[in-house]
Amino acid sequence: MATTHANPTSNERAHVERGLGLIVEQHRIEGCLAYLVYDPESREAAIVDPRAEGVDALLARLSAAKLTLRAVIDTHTHADHLSGAARLRKETGAEIVMSAGASSLVTTRRVKDGDVVKIGTHELRVLETPGHTPDSISIATADAVFTGDTLLIGTTGRTDFIGGDPRALYRSIARQIRPLDDSMVVYPGHDYVGRTHSRLGDERRTSVAFLESDIEKFAEKYEGNKPPEPRNMKFILEANRTGAAAQVEPLDPYNLNSRLEQKTAMSLVDVRSESEFSNERLAGAINIPLERIAQAAASIPADRPIVLLCASGKRASMAAPAFAGRPGVSVLEGGLAAWKKAGFPLVGGAVGRWSLERQVRLVAGSMVVLGMALGFLVHPILYGIAGFIGAGLVFAAITNTCGMGIALSKMPWNRIESKPEASGACTVDSGCSASGGCAA
Repeated sequence: MATTHANPTSNERAHVERGLGLIVEQHRIEGCLAYLVYDPESREAAIVDPRAEGVDALLARLSAAKLTLRAVIDTHTHADHLSGAARLRKETGAEIVMSAGASSLVTTRRVKDGDVVKIGTHELRVLETPGHTPDSISIATADAVFTGDTLLIGTTGRTDFIGGDPRALYRSIARQIRPLDDSMVVYPGHDYVGRTHSRLGDERRTSVAFLESDIEKFAEKYEGNKPPEPRNMKFILEANRTGAAAQVEPLDPYNLNSRLEQKTAMSLVDVRSESEFSNERLAGAINIPLERIAQAAASIPADRPIVLLCASGKRASMAAPAFAGRPGVSVLEGGLAAWKKAGFPLVGGAVGRWSLERQVRLVAGSMVVLGMALGFLVHPILYGIAGFIGAGLVFAAITNTCGMGIALSKMPWNRIESKPEASGACTVDSGCSASGGCAA
């Protein structure tokens, strides 16, 4: 029974008539890849590695295709993005499948090597592949393998945090992935240059995962390579472990505005950086950067609802674990961007203050222009300045960590002491200054 890579407009009738089996739809958000896998005859489905921001689109697709979601599979505990597994279970009742070694509190089925997840008459077979994390698994169908962060196209996932082990990764690939047939389609958990899938035979010929035959030399390459940790990693891990992001209720701008007009008592907790907050904010909010929210959460009054705010809603969801067990916690859906789009006002802060994101654009652009000019006027070697900045921006996009943003956040004009509004409501900041990024 074959697995066909498809997009949401694939012709299912032709697929069935050719006697093929599962259909795979890939859903991309930035560099994160999630997969909707379904049987076109039974209409049963599984979703692999859903990202929280993509849940609405996945639910819409399930509804449009008249699919019944049976399982949500997280190939490991994600440290770089919020999982959508808990919310998908909340909306559909599907089981959440993870490794037996996962620390997740929301998992409903813990699997080990050789276990099977059934979709209609088809089987998704579990392969234990620790290394990127201790709880990493891969999922194999008859002719495809969903490798999570174990095997990416041309490379592998990193092994330098949350219990990663390069030697375990080497053994996982050697014992679990290498024996599979060359024709197997490889569906990775990430890709940052637009690739959708690969063939295992191609990976054998080109990937670092297969070209190094000595386990110690393989490990040396990983042990000497320790890029920055994913931004806000500890908050993401805790949210994914507890499902906290799914426990908070979304609050759209119109409902929030209605509550404010009715003077409903609430604490507005904005989770952006100090400089972002000083530039523009919701009246009545105070600012506590995300890296300080765990310590500050207890000081926020428990006798009124809490609304978490940030630029887009993502960082506010990351703050949710700090309020575990507290009733009445909401996240402004779409963040302050949605608030402004709905036509509701914000109050301004320091006149002429630019966000860190805008400052990074200005400095990076100026350095690229300077490098090009010096390379042309002085010596070609100085073109390297522009190349260096370009490489830094690519690295920032891949890791979601911006060194230039970190440096700029420490400049005097970005070090601002936030003060609460007269209403006493609270705002929590996600800490661009600590993480180096400005996107919410």
